[in-house]
Amino acid sequence: MERKPFLWLLPILVIWPWACTTHYSLAPVSSGSGPVTHCSTGPHPYILTWGSNGTGNGQFSFPAAVVSGSGGKIYVADFQNSRVEVFNSSGTYQSQWGGVGSGNGQFNGATGVAADASGNIYVTDYQNSRVQKFNSSGTYLSQWGTYGSSNGQFHTPDGIAVDGSGNVYVVDSGLGTIQKFTSAGSYLSQMGGGLLSGPGPLDVDSSGSVYVDDYGNDRIAVFTSTGAYSYSIGSTGSGNGQFNGPFGVRLDGCGNLYVADGYNSRVQEFSVSGTYEYQWGTYGTAAGQFLRPGGLGIDTNGNLYVTDATNNTVQKFQP
Repeated sequence: MERKPFLWLLPILVIWPWACTTHYSLAPVSSGSGPVTHCSTGPHPYILTWGSNGTGNGQFSFPAAVVSGSGGKIYVADFQNSRVEVFNSSGTYQSQWGGVGSGNGQFNGATGVAADASGNIYVTDYQNSRVQKFNSSGTYLSQWGTYGSSNGQFHTPDGIAVDGSGNVYVVDSGLGTIQKFTSAGSYLSQMGGGLLSGPGPLDVDSSGSVYVDDYGNDRIAVFTSTGAYSYSIGSTGSGNGQFNGPFGVRLDGCGNLYVADGYNSRVQEFSVSGTYEYQWGTYGTAAGQFLRPGGLGIDTNGNLYVTDATNNTVQKFQP
């Protein structure tokens, strides 16, 4: 099941009055953000929220992904605004880059964002069928990918992650595959073909095992470092350990796995072997509530960041 943009937007259209509400209150680990210094099994107390619906600085239109990068910067892939916005860890707007188009540094749907240990930022450009690479300030460096189904090509690149060796993993939600590249974009291998339905975000642990949000099958599928299918976590439902549209996945480096359970409006926490541990969030617009949680990020202090695609916000929680 391909997660087409117009299908993603149905929850926003249905709940538009809430999506337009302004939110701001005070009170990553993997993908290159560095080692986590503090993480634990829940509870995870609410810290703050930032963002609102719009096109201005610090606003969002379907924030799809978030990652913690070098210097404590928080990068958010703002899907419908076709840009990446940068904040500090308190949610203060810093900068942005992108814009609608197909030129270098432009996007047609910025869907996923990842950071490597050198501070480089990788962004999946959904409808341009490519990955773009930038430095930590947003200066364009390179790109790879064209439309197609051969090695190194994409239909709709979605989730993206970087392992400890700097290899880049890209999910193609349309083809149902995960491709692995060098940091320069050279194709290495792929996995998941025929096993995944509308896959999205993913993460990679220190041993190279890959955890991918298998959206259409309401599970997290796990693959070995060689690309062999290993096991899955979750099933369809609303009980503990079940999912209704999982839309984000993140490892904390301490053996915990977090899943944004989109239509159940919550985040669930598991051991990496799949044992259910904790959850938080209910349907709503108040602090600690979600309409459609999606992207997950973790900074080096273990704080968790959750994008809400329908509320157009990012919420931050304690380790």
